[in-house]
Amino acid sequence: MAFEPLDSKPNDFVVALGDSYSSGEGASEPDGSNYYLESDHHGTKTVDGEDSRFRNACHRSAEAWSLKASLPGNSQSIGEDFNSRASDLDYHLLACSGAEAMNLLPFSTATETKPTDYAGNEGRGQFGEVSQLDRGFVDENTTLVTLSIGGNDARFGEVLKACMTARWTNRDCGAMELEYDGGVFIKQATMNRVAVDVPASVQTVLKQIRAKAPTAVVLLMGYPQIFETGADCVQIHDEEMAWLNGISDQLNDALRDSALAQSTVDAPVVFGDPTAAFSGHNLCTENSAINGLQFELTPGDKPMITIPVPGPNFGLGVSMQSVHPNKFGTDLYARVMESTLTGVYP
Repeated sequence: MAFEPLDSKPNDFVVALGDSYSSGEGASEPDGSNYYLESDHHGTKTVDGEDSRFRNACHRSAEAWSLKASLPGNSQSIGEDFNSRASDLDYHLLACSGAEAMNLLPFSTATETKPTDYAGNEGRGQFGEVSQLDRGFVDENTTLVTLSIGGNDARFGEVLKACMTARWTNRDCGAMELEYDGGVFIKQATMNRVAVDVPASVQTVLKQIRAKAPTAVVLLMGYPQIFETGADCVQIHDEEMAWLNGISDQLNDALRDSALAQSTVDAPVVFGDPTAAFSGHNLCTENSAINGLQFELTPGDKPMITIPVPGPNFGLGVSMQSVHPNKFGTDLYARVMESTLTGVYP
């Protein structure tokens, strides 16, 4: 079959990088049926995700917010144009669940000294993929890069799991230590990472994006507050809500400052804050835009934690889709993307 050459290159070259909040983790059917197949499979030898050579749990979803958003001046969403193979769009979703800054940083394509995150980690990929900036899609043609990054560098997911465990074992979450915190209690260690590690690592990522895509607009998206009316639906003590929400606010402040530090008039880096959009729809609300505990594992899934206490869900593995934006949540994110890019892109 012969294809006619394009009269000109596309107007919009869009690349979506980042972590689970960009990949669309959680914005799926419970069985993961609308994750792109290559990003949610267990491999050829096992059915439980234990074959690390073939497993992929990037969980890139057709419901990711970058696909649902419309670019300024466009009547159709990026996803609609992508699915119809519109000639004026080139789009790539590279985000991967669990990504930290080092998983975006280039290694093989680094032009000078290999960049590292705050902890000194060089760029590396996940699940057999090369790092996101080594994939080759962010280049001088790129017009827009979207990403969310920093939550895993702050170990926010690990903090949530620790606080769940604390309730099940009648312990104080704030008095717990994570294995990589060097004896520092969880709350102080988390605040240290948000204040120092995260901005340094995120700014390195932004610099590397800019080096590869000198004229692209970069949209750095933040994270919503998790809790609003209660935390019982995920088995966390209500008294931990204020502190966990405060960490979300501090993380967003660090990301906003990082975007501002790397932005210029000719090459803007803008910050999208989803906090207001999620108000009234946070976790454990009646019309929540964030998943509660999910127990159906997808093909590439591994339990984020196993409930160890007596009850109807005793011994069940909690899916990684838990405590992530659902389809409604990625709708809200898409609206934040559209409003943030108005007057900035193109």
